[in-house]
Parts: sequence; C-alpha cells; structure tokens
Amino acid sequence: MRVAVLIVATLFFLRPLDCLAQAQLLFKGSAEPIGTCGGELLFVGKRPPVVHSGLYRTKRKSFSLVRDYYDLGGSVGTPWGVAPGIPSLNKPVPLLVRKGISARSTSLAATCGSVKSTKVVLPGYYPSLSHNFVVDNVDIIIGRNSRSATTLLRFDGAGVTPIASIQGKNKPNENGIVSDPTILHFPWGIVFPVGESSSGLTRLWMFKDGVTNLLTDFSELESEGYSNIEVGNFTKTGPERLFVTARAINPSGQEESLFFYADGTSTRRLPDLPQNVLYRGYLQIPGLNGVVLQVENLNPGAIQCGLFLLSFDDDSFRDITALFGEELQNIQNCIFHSAIKFIGSSAFLSDPKNSDVLTRVNLKTSQRTELFKAPGAIRLFYERDGRLYFSASVPDGGEGLLYVSDGTTAGTVPITFKGRTLRGADIEKAVEHKGSLYLPAYTRLRGDNILDYGLYGFQHPVGPVTE
Repeated sequence: MRVAVLIVATLFFLRPLDCLAQAQLLFKGSAEPIGTCGGELLFVGKRPPVVHSGLYRTKRKSFSLVRDYYDLGGSVGTPWGVAPGIPSLNKPVPLLVRKGISARSTSLAATCGSVKSTKVVLPGYYPSLSHNFVVDNVDIIIGRNSRSATTLLRFDGAGVTPIASIQGKNKPNENGIVSDPTILHFPWGIVFPVGESSSGLTRLWMFKDGVTNLLTDFSELESEGYSNIEVGNFTKTGPERLFVTARAINPSGQEESLFFYADGTSTRRLPDLPQNVLYRGYLQIPGLNGVVLQVENLNPGAIQCGLFLLSFDDDSFRDITALFGEELQNIQNCIFHSAIKFIGSSAFLSDPKNSDVLTRVNLKTSQRTELFKAPGAIRLFYERDGRLYFSASVPDGGEGLLYVSDGTTAGTVPITFKGRTLRGADIEKAVEHKGSLYLPAYTRLRGDNILDYGLYGFQHPVGPVTE
C-alpha cells in the first residue's frame, strides 16, 4: 500500500507545470478570501447591483456556492479589511473580520462554521490584523498598543480578556497613530515589543503562563560602554529560536549593528558585520537556514548598498553583493523589498537593463541564467510554498499579468482563465484550500474593453524551485 501511495505522489509532482496553471472562476464580482474554517473556504464578496459586501462560505463541488450572508457594509477592501485565515489548525478557530467604524474604532467578528456568531467591538485603531495576533491553542492572542502601554488580549470567539500589560513609551508614526505590535508565538512563550518608559527604546518581552519577563536584557552590553541599544527586526528562525537585530552606539561613539538569537531561556550575541557596514533590513529565504541582510557599506570605494548572507548553520556572514552589481545601485536607504526574491539557494530578479527578463542567480555557483522574457517589465516577486510568482506589466498599461515558475525556463508560465492571463492578482492575499490557491484578480474580455473581476482559483504547485 505504501509503495502505491508513493507512486501516485511522484506522478502528481512530475506533471508539467503548465497543466497546473489553469484557473477557474469561483465568484464573479469584487472578492477577497479570508481563510478556511470547518473544511470550507470563507471569502468576502460583492456582486453588482448589491450595495453591501457579504460573507460567503463555499463547498468545492463543481465550484458551486453555498452561501451564508453577513452584512459587512461598505465596499470590499475599504474601509474594512480581513485577517488571514489559519488553515493549519486541527480545530476550528474563529477568524477575524474587521470593519472600520471610525478612524479609531474597529469591530471584530468571529466568523467560523455557521458564520453567524458574536461580534465584539474593540475601541482603538487596527492598521493591520495580519501581524498583531497569534493563535495559542484554540484562542487568539491580540497585541494592542497605546502611547503608554502594550497589552495582550485573549479572544475566545465570544469575548476579549486582557491577560498582560506592560507600561512603556510607544512612539506614534508620522500620522500620530501608535501602531499595534508585531507578536510571535513560540512553545516557550509569546514575544512582543515594548518601548521603555524612560527612553522609548524598544525591548522584547515574553509572556508565558500568566507571567511576563524581559527577553532582551542589554545590561551587559551597557556595562561595556554600549548605549542607545534598540531592538529593530525580529523573526522566527525555527520553531524554537528567535532572530533579533538591534542598533546601538558602540564605545567608540559610532553606530553599530548587533544580532542575537533568543530561545526563551537565554539571548546569545552573533558575530558582527565588518567595520563600517550597517544593517538596514533583512530578507527571509524560504528553503534555506539563513537570512539575507540588506546593508549600507560606508567603507571607501565599496558599493554603498550591499547584501550579506547570514547562515544559521554556522553563524557566518558571506558578502554576496558582487553577485548582483547594478541591481543594488540607486536604491533608497539600501532597502529593497521586492526587487530581488530569494528562494533556497537561488535569487530571482529582473535585469536592470532589460526589465522584462527574469534572471536567476545561483548563490552557490554564482551562475546567472536568463529564464524568461515577459511581455513587459517584471515588477513584483512573491514566494509561496517554495514556488516563485511574479507579475509583468503589459503594453496596454493594465495591471500586471501573473506568472508562476519552478525555477526553469520551461516551467515559467502564465496563470490563465479560458486563455486569458490573470491580472492584478496579489499572491500575498491568496488563501490555500484543498490544494488550490484562491485570490482576487481580473481578466479582460471583448477586445480588452470589459474587465472580468472575481475570485479565481488554481491548483497550487507545491515544492521547492528546481536547483
């Protein structure tokens, strides 16, 4: 029996990628997927001439629709937004839908199963629910910030209960709004940032079993003469380990970038970047145990904006700036979120001289390969489950066409519906359900004069890009 299963699985993954790039139209009209719950796909939709948006649940049987309606008001996407679904849980968990009541008030609705459930109103501002909540067992932990405190709330689907609060000084953004914190969940606790009450400098705290403790204690560094130490980015590097970046003024009075690991019991400092090389941001690498650091190199004669590969296998730095050259020039503040996409031991980018050419750089061999020539400039890169997605502009000025690639020329193909390439698709908003990805997009009909908006789904190729 086991042999038979392996044969079937092998045959599936050996299918040509172009067989996996045909989309189907699930819902016609404005739509945005939320997630899955109870084995069903949930999405918000609005189909003319209906004025208000509705919440739908669908069972995939020849793409027929089973509908439950929940009046959300307004239009899809604005002024309300949706949090991503949590499809990996074994038990149904309430999903969150938020609808702006005013600039500083938001409603939370539990939407799972019957989708006719309790609505909980929380005063405050939610710039994004995609980063400030985590799942703890079957409840949702939400992080909230005010100017003077950071609070954790437990949402069980029926109500909200405060579980921890740390006094601090949280800085508002340029619009005067204090954004809610990014929080991460580990087996050893929930990690969240708080600005110190005296200085406003960011520190990381952890919450576990009703107790809060300071996670990043920089007192030893301060005793060595470091000052103004502040946590910058932090991210998971595995189920148990946290990667933390910080900036500080060193004993010589110069700015210095610092890096740490934390595992809930200790914080360990990593090696430093070369002298006069300052950290500006990081890019995670799916399929590789490491991160790429975006840096500003202040050394004479050096390329100002560079890239260093930090391997978590041996905690070593490798300067990979020379592999890219012109791609790293004229980048403001040395931060480039979508110009290069790293997957495994490869980097994908559009050639600066020929922006319609998809190029692959092998980080191990330094080899550059032109994979694909698009009909227009390649603008955005996404990664999903080890596969590369990107959009390319078209001569008619419309939004980008959507492509998927397995890392080979033959396996770089457009995603189409009835022969028409999907446009305006955002892979970051896609929700996976029963082996397919669902996302809002549109195609052009009748001589490109009519736009066919809807929720499209296509079978999602899973697996790393070809090495």
